[in-house]
Amino acid sequence: MSDTRTIDIEGAPTTVFLVGEGEGAKLHFQGKWGFAFWSSPNVDLVALSDQDLVQAYYDAAEAGKCSRSLTPTVALSGKQRLRAQSAVRTNKGYFDELAVQRKFLADFVANMSEGDLLYHRSIAGRLRALLFDRHHPVLLKAAEAVEHRLIVWGPSPAPPGPPEVIWRGEWAAWSRPAGPPSFWGQSYDILDYVDIEVGRIGGRAFTPRFVVLKTANRAGESHYDPKKPPALRDLDALRLASAPPGISEQQRLLFHFGKWGVEACSSVLGYVMSDEELAALQKRLGRGFP
Repeated sequence: MSDTRTIDIEGAPTTVFLVGEGEGAKLHFQGKWGFAFWSSPNVDLVALSDQDLVQAYYDAAEAGKCSRSLTPTVALSGKQRLRAQSAVRTNKGYFDELAVQRKFLADFVANMSEGDLLYHRSIAGRLRALLFDRHHPVLLKAAEAVEHRLIVWGPSPAPPGPPEVIWRGEWAAWSRPAGPPSFWGQSYDILDYVDIEVGRIGGRAFTPRFVVLKTANRAGESHYDPKKPPALRDLDALRLASAPPGISEQQRLLFHFGKWGVEACSSVLGYVMSDEELAALQKRLGRGFP
């Protein structure tokens, strides 16, 4: 029985090792998208199809049995790491601010998950600073400095035409979620994702960029406008049966994008720093990771 296979996961060769025997057998995965392991009692690696192995990889990610989220985090060679660390020193201000913004965003997401739904406005403000600031989008600048690509898993763009209301609820994720491909359609580069149409109400299209900026700039986080745009009022009033009671689709959308933002910040910081270096950075800033 072979104990090694190579499979393709989203365009990247990934090596699969079978470790152990019988009831204690485990599949180990190593490749561009990270390291993962999955318990597979009495498994025959030869008998499994590539599709079975890919599904086991995603199952491992959802169960938290992986070194990092299944997102492009290319392993660094010695020279690459030195170059990345040099980029961190050159762009120290961005990385210090990224750690602060991550802490705030993680707190706001945690508060929303505990039922304080008004924190969707604070999440929008942090995402604005991280992704949409005209001159210094902190997350984009830091990721660019270390040549780290930011990926979002989300649904395919909304189809054209009717119905009057079409919406994708849990629409942003750092790693591939469970569920049918018809809902979680594909992965996107963040710069492409923010401009896809994630929903439509009354013939009006909504993109992540629109929702974040209108919420931050008109709903009171960065600026308050008593005359909210009709589109923002429509989104705030939209409550689908699939959402928990009392939660608008605007709040749910920002909550999930905020969760993605926390993971993205962590990935960029962890891409070039060890856990000890991250802890030292947080100590210098006087803040601890939650």
